[in-house]
Amino acid sequence: MKEIKYLDNCGILIASEQTLLIIDGLRHEKNAFGAQSIRVREYIEKRLKRFEGNCIMAFTHTHLDHFDDSAVYKLIKDDMVDKAIIPRDDELAAQCVEEAADNPKITLLKGRTEGTVTFVINDMTLRFFETKHLKFEGYDHVLNYCIEITVGQERYLVAGDTDQERLKKILDQERHRIDGIFVTPVILGKPKWAEYLKNESIRRIFIYHLPAAEDDRFGYREFAIRQQKRYGRTLPNLNLLLNEMEVIK
Repeated sequence: MKEIKYLDNCGILIASEQTLLIIDGLRHEKNAFGAQSIRVREYIEKRLKRFEGNCIMAFTHTHLDHFDDSAVYKLIKDDMVDKAIIPRDDELAAQCVEEAADNPKITLLKGRTEGTVTFVINDMTLRFFETKHLKFEGYDHVLNYCIEITVGQERYLVAGDTDQERLKKILDQERHRIDGIFVTPVILGKPKWAEYLKNESIRRIFIYHLPAAEDDRFGYREFAIRQQKRYGRTLPNLNLLLNEMEVIK
């Protein structure tokens, strides 16, 4: 990987020599984790405009804290994105779903097979593991993808809101080295779930999906900080992503 940057909340930017990938980079203003800053929006557009290779946007799922239908649609129509990979959702991704019928830049993941879908884009390989969303009331039916990104010998996993038990299965099956995994603070909520991260294959663990301090209505930041102290000895490779535009590599 040439560059890895935490944008904010769920947004991750990964760049290789030939490919720029943005995962869950645009979220709707009406979401539970606060509106996205103008600074981050402008940065994303600037990077898409200036990158000389292929620009890809991918999404773990289409909840409003991960996806903004109209903003993604606009970038596609403005020819700033070469490919958008979106889990199909006829409600939350209505504009992109309609556009996909005539626009080859949009790929819809239809799911319901618990399988994997692979894309090879220049020097970058993306694997989408179909999973279930974290168990919250009313969300059991929601399609979520855990995304694996490989460039050369480097490999990262972005879990999105993957259910912990499904994530364990993925980690148990995939025994190759994982240079970094991005997971929500929910996985630190039970010792049983935290144990899933004690995997010899994982070099670094990043806790993300944390709102800005002023938007933290649910206390996720305080919880993550407290749990990092709790698991500091057993998970010394645990890192919290608390600040937008944080450089990882």
